[in-house]
Amino acid sequence: QREAGLELVPLADASGSIDAEELAFQWQGYARAVTDPADIAAIENSICGTVVVIYIEWAANTALVADRTVGKIEAAVSERRNLF
Repeated sequence: QREAGLELVPLADASGSIDAEELAFQWQGYARAVTDPADIAAIENSICGTVVVIYIEWAANTALVADRTVGKIEAAVSERRNLF
C-alpha cells in the first residue's frame, strides 16, 4: 500500500430521504472541492504529494461505488469523474 498525505472520504446520502436533485448537489460539491486548484496545490505540496480517495453513498441497498484510489489528486479525480 502506498502512503498518502491525505485521506479524502466524501459521503453522500443516496437514500429515499433525499431526491435526485439533492444527491446531484452533493456530487457537485465534492467535484468542485477535488478539482479546485488551491486544493490540488495543497495536496500536491503536502509531504507525500498524494491522496487517498474513497467515495461512499449510503441507502437502503449498500454497494461499493468507488474503491480506494491512491495517487496524485488529478489522476484520482480523473478516474472517478464519472461518479460526480
